[in-house]
Amino acid sequence: MLYNEFQGETLSRLGFGTMRLPQKEDKSIDEGQLREMVARAIEAGVNYFDTA
Repeated sequence: MLYNEFQGETLSRLGFGTMRLPQKEDKSIDEGQLREMVARAIEAGVNYFDTA
């Protein structure tokens, strides 16, 4: 993973966006799949999560 310094913090260049989260058929968020996605991103070194 590549990182950049920003305001005294080391952030991964690759971020994890949360605009579109996995959904179930009833349009609710699939929390199990989301947990797996976030865990995999963290394992890969991602530490920048865009929640805006």
